[in-house]
Amino acid sequence: MKKKLVSLLLVFAMVLSSAPLSFAEGTEAGLENFKKANSYTPGMFQDVFSSDWYAENVIAAYQYGLVKGTTSTNFNPKGNITVAETIALACRLHNIYNGGTGEFTQGNPWYKVYVDYALTNKIMPGTYSDYNAKISRANFAYFLNNALPKEALKEINNIPNGALKDVAEDNKADAIYTLYRAGVLTGSDKYGTFNPNSNIQRSEVATIVTRMADRTQRKMFILEEKILEPEDVTFVGSAFYDEESKCFVLTKDRQNWVAGGIWYNLQCHGDFTLNLNYYTGSPERSLGGGDGLVIAFYANKEYQIEPVLGFTNKGYGIELDTWSNYNCDDPDGNHIALIKDDIGNHLVAEKISEIEDEKWHNLKIIVKNNICCAYVDGELKIEHEVKNTGYGWIGVTAGTGDAVNLHAVKDVSIHINWN
Repeated sequence: MKKKLVSLLLVFAMVLSSAPLSFAEGTEAGLENFKKANSYTPGMFQDVFSSDWYAENVIAAYQYGLVKGTTSTNFNPKGNITVAETIALACRLHNIYNGGTGEFTQGNPWYKVYVDYALTNKIMPGTYSDYNAKISRANFAYFLNNALPKEALKEINNIPNGALKDVAEDNKADAIYTLYRAGVLTGSDKYGTFNPNSNIQRSEVATIVTRMADRTQRKMFILEEKILEPEDVTFVGSAFYDEESKCFVLTKDRQNWVAGGIWYNLQCHGDFTLNLNYYTGSPERSLGGGDGLVIAFYANKEYQIEPVLGFTNKGYGIELDTWSNYNCDDPDGNHIALIKDDIGNHLVAEKISEIEDEKWHNLKIIVKNNICCAYVDGELKIEHEVKNTGYGWIGVTAGTGDAVNLHAVKDVSIHINWN
């Protein structure tokens, strides 16, 4: 019976993932104004082939009267779109949605009528110095999001704030997240990578505006958590990325008085979840095993890293310490602790066995509503209040002191929640 139920669930999942979305009930009235009024003759755009992933969207966007070719026979799918062209496109979307024809009488310059309309209808916040410049993907999303009301962009995907790793918390973020949640944007990979500062191709534009006009073309998806790559962090001290083992090595084995660290390239001043696997070597060393590592947060990263855990400046840290320094008020033996501003300032500490045993262990840190919880291999070890320090960096540092040990982390993921 159980096997039969699993089979039925798998069949249902396959049907759900391949079936077109249906919005027959509750369809926003304004979306019904988008009609395929233009006739497209097969082969009309000689640079758009039926095998191209964007071919159907180019045709649909043309039929809706939202896009045109660069000539009567070419669409230029790999070409970029300008600020002026984006404004014109947003105006057509807004105008048709609100019962218009999408047609505008152009003047001199040709885009002035669109700029005036966009300013009047709050599609754009102000004027631009260069309307012929290529537009970034972030600004493109901002304009298109302003073209339709919220009820026309209903959420069908659960994309929490902070899930898009390359989207910073700025005035464009709300627009980008709205379009992801509505299934208009999906990103360039399984992690939802948006590339906000890059230019956008006309083939992508056609796909996006088709989804804006036709809700049945919007996509339901689930983002995968991205594991940090070397390009996602800044390296300091002795730290480097080991390609063979796919881990960040903070300090090499058999070297004393060294320190290294990695700092995440995005800042965080609020709630977040960090997950990683750590390795802290072995105590069986000629100089003894030391010294440990710190997962720093709400921290200042602008300091000279030193071999005392690599953490010597402002901010909080979850300390995994393999050496008891009595001048630092360390607990006796290996321990995990929440520290602040200095390795000797232990807010709370507990002895720990999942350290310095030549094994990989999992560490999960959740900071929510000013409470920091740290779990080692799924077991809660630390729970304590924290406050925003004004610094927003997250990193992992390690040092050996006058001892030696291999310190490394891998499978690092960071989810920042902006809510």
